[in-house]
Amino acid sequence: VGYAGLRDGSLGTLVFGAAAPFVLLVLVRLTGWVRPPAWNRGRAVARLGLGVAVSAAFVPGSMFIYALVAVLLVIVRAFFVGGGDSIRSFVSVLVGLLTGWLLLLPWSTTWFADGGPLNQLFDNSKTYAASFAEHGMSAVLLGQTPETPVFFGLALPVMGLLAVFIGDGQRKRMALLLWTSIALMGLIVTAIAAGAFPPFVASPTEAGVIISVCFSGLVGLAVGAFRLDLPRRDFGYLHWLTLAALALSIFLFAAGLGPALWHGEWQPGAGHGEVSDPRTVVQISSLLDAQAEQEGPFRALWIGPDWEPPTATATRPLRDSFITAPGGQLLTDLFEKSVGDAETELDRVLASVDAGATDEGGSLLGVFNVGYVVLERGSSADPWLGQRDLGLIRSEPQYLLLQNQAVLHRAAIYDEIPPLVTALREGSHLDSVTLPKEVGVLEHPSASRYRLDEFDGGGHVFVAETADNGWKATANGTSLERVDSGWANGFDLPSDAAGPLTVSYKRTLGDIGWLIFGGIVWITVLSASFSRRRQPDLLAKAESQPQTGGES
Repeated sequence: VGYAGLRDGSLGTLVFGAAAPFVLLVLVRLTGWVRPPAWNRGRAVARLGLGVAVSAAFVPGSMFIYALVAVLLVIVRAFFVGGGDSIRSFVSVLVGLLTGWLLLLPWSTTWFADGGPLNQLFDNSKTYAASFAEHGMSAVLLGQTPETPVFFGLALPVMGLLAVFIGDGQRKRMALLLWTSIALMGLIVTAIAAGAFPPFVASPTEAGVIISVCFSGLVGLAVGAFRLDLPRRDFGYLHWLTLAALALSIFLFAAGLGPALWHGEWQPGAGHGEVSDPRTVVQISSLLDAQAEQEGPFRALWIGPDWEPPTATATRPLRDSFITAPGGQLLTDLFEKSVGDAETELDRVLASVDAGATDEGGSLLGVFNVGYVVLERGSSADPWLGQRDLGLIRSEPQYLLLQNQAVLHRAAIYDEIPPLVTALREGSHLDSVTLPKEVGVLEHPSASRYRLDEFDGGGHVFVAETADNGWKATANGTSLERVDSGWANGFDLPSDAAGPLTVSYKRTLGDIGWLIFGGIVWITVLSASFSRRRQPDLLAKAESQPQTGGES
């Protein structure tokens, strides 16, 4: 999982892969396959909820994979040892899955909503299913899903078969169970590749996490069977076959992973064609950061697929362009979020530039506070180089950097709302539209707050943030009236207004309520996950009993 996740540049896969072994262990215990001494059902349910929440925060579809594996565990156990407490076990699993979903509220309610992560997968099912084209049951059973060096992948089923043939009792049953889980995931991967149903994970790498965990379990069972079960058998051909299989596995492991490590094939994105050098992205981000310190806050527009990771995720579909702060993408940018009319208007601007319908792309982007455009080299850069108000300030073999000559401040006071905002919304002719002159510029001390200590006269406050009633403006403590500003936020500033001017995003009681509810749920689940029940001190109890004679 680490190898494939790094090569795909998939943070979600790495987090899912880190949590999955613990979740699978809890599922095995909850469904009755293995239960250690002093096992506590409530604690197991809470830990299942934590693991599911961590996985689903990055790969929402992982919750469905866990549910399918849990159903399989219950059914196979009922087949081997009878029904027993199967219903109780399955109810416990459902409570754990629901707990994980609750921990991600309110975001988890948007998964199937328009623009939500799973809705993104279903709406673009053909695009995502294309990555499964070379994967199916054979690739899964032969250890080639997720994508790894061929020989290394083949070492896994060899050890898995060894666990079945030399294991005994519980180890053999667990080995068969893990092989059944692998086969289940093989069916899912095959069905997604064939278009039988929409993918609920974005790539075969994400689908391969449970497969990898099961193969790891099989390797452990094979070693356990070699040490514990094989010595109980009479010496014969099975011992020779076991030694041959172990030798073959070790050879395949070394032959597969050794050259990959030696040649540096762990490099993120190395397995999927040309991608930009991460050092180039760091260089550009540092340059833009330095400009921001001199000019104040602005946004940067990155154009070209090379700036994106090679593999899409449910929380972040691939785009040909995206906007960031000067320092580049943050962790929060990895999660898809809808920005309403602002995104629609920006897409229209980009389309008009690409189609050659305008040569004033800088003015159009300026109202979005886009100060710089980072272009991937190629034919797609030609329309941008023809814009009169975008100046080329840096030309490198990997990229071009354009500076916007007509950028508006993130938040400022104008005599009127910038006419370009209205012109964009109405699709008006832009040649006669001029950029307004700001009366005052607001400082940006935090992500959700703008401030100006002194200002003179009235006008209109324009804030280049997605229109939302949560944005409030006050002048010396007096609330300002909102005015129509298209995709952005605008406020009417009376001529007699005075004192400090503040524009900030106010949280509603509902937002605060969600935070309190979420905090309570997390604290409760964490407490339940790590609770410890006092066990009687058996040794002290034995020592307190009177001796009845004899040596013990």
